[in-house]
Amino acid sequence: MAKTISANRGPITLTSSTPTYNPLSILSGVTVSAPASIAVYGDNSQAWTITNAGTISNPTSYGIELEAGGTITNSGTAARIAAGVMGVWLKDTVASAAVPGAATS
Repeated sequence: MAKTISANRGPITLTSSTPTYNPLSILSGVTVSAPASIAVYGDNSQAWTITNAGTISNPTSYGIELEAGGTITNSGTAARIAAGVMGVWLKDTVASAAVPGAATS
C-alpha cells in the first residue's frame, strides 16, 4: 500500500506502526515542514521509499532522515528539500537519492 500527502502538514514519522506509508508520495504544491524536528523521519524497521514533488522544509535540522536507508526521488521542477543542517541523511549503505539541484542546507 502507499501513502500520498495531498495537503500541507507538519512532520511525518515513518515507523513499524505505519508500514503502509511505504512508499510515501508528496504531491506538487504541498509543503511538509518541521520548524523544530526532522520533516520526514523513517526509522530502521525497513528501507523507505519517498517521492517528493512538493517541498520538504526544516530550517534548523534535517529535511529527511532515513535510519534504514531507502530511496528518495525529487520529481518535477518544483520539488525541493531545504534544511538548516542537511537536506537528506541516508544512514544505511543501501540507499539512493535522486535530488539534483533541489536539496539545500
